[in-house]
Amino acid sequence: MEFKEQTLEDIIWENVQKADGRVLLKERGLDVSGAFYRQLDLGVYGRADLVSVDYNIKNKKVIITIYELKKKKIGDEALMQACRYLTALERHGFDNDACDYNIEYRIRLIGDSIQRGDDFVYLYNALPFVDIFTYNYKINGIFFDCVSHNWCRKEETLNEETTKLIQQNIDYCIKAASKR
Repeated sequence: MEFKEQTLEDIIWENVQKADGRVLLKERGLDVSGAFYRQLDLGVYGRADLVSVDYNIKNKKVIITIYELKKKKIGDEALMQACRYLTALERHGFDNDACDYNIEYRIRLIGDSIQRGDDFVYLYNALPFVDIFTYNYKINGIFFDCVSHNWCRKEETLNEETTKLIQQNIDYCIKAASKR
């Protein structure tokens, strides 16, 4: 049996429908909360795989999380697709001025690996509202691993001399700007 993107969506969807399934997902690395919607139709913006809406009464905050699932590698296309869905929800989903709560948007990209051969990792590092999870599907089920925002390209290594030069250049720029 081939593992498909639909299989990944089915596993998450079936587990978020019940409390013990959510506990299992958390134990396996994917903490979820809120009400979930599957294949949310966003008109011309497309269909979001999964979207959750969670309300924090204490902080008067609504947290909307877009889950973009990929069978294989997570990269810039997955991020752009999720950002398109985010745009739809920001522009057409909620009237921020008419509510007495704050809305926070998040994106979770889930795939079996991460595109590391180009500048995607730097874009990811700069977006704190985006989380990437890799999954590993084994005979005993699925497991998730959250990827930190401190990634670099595969071939990226800086020697001590280059690192020192970068730091000197930054220090020079800060000093020059402070004299203005």
